[in-house]
Amino acid sequence: MSSPKEESLKDKVLEESLKDKVRRLEQEKEALEQQINALRAEKRKACPSEAAAEHNPEDPPEPMQKRAKLTNPEIARYGRQLILPGFGIQGMFL
Repeated sequence: MSSPKEESLKDKVLEESLKDKVRRLEQEKEALEQQINALRAEKRKACPSEAAAEHNPEDPPEPMQKRAKLTNPEIARYGRQLILPGFGIQGMFL
């Protein structure tokens, strides 16, 4: 059995080792993100038409288009939500 002092020292060494590993992994992640961004920029230069159509996952989503009415299949699908007070048909057109 080891003494509490030895256990505490082992815990500190393990904690420092884990902190170092986290730092290294964060640095690797940053380097990979930079490589990805450089490749995306290179792709945009090489294929401008493709780049215009490409959706970047970091971009905010496009707002939904407003519609004038629901189709019969949509009414069948969302019927229960349509009859709820405070939600209703107006909520379906957002």
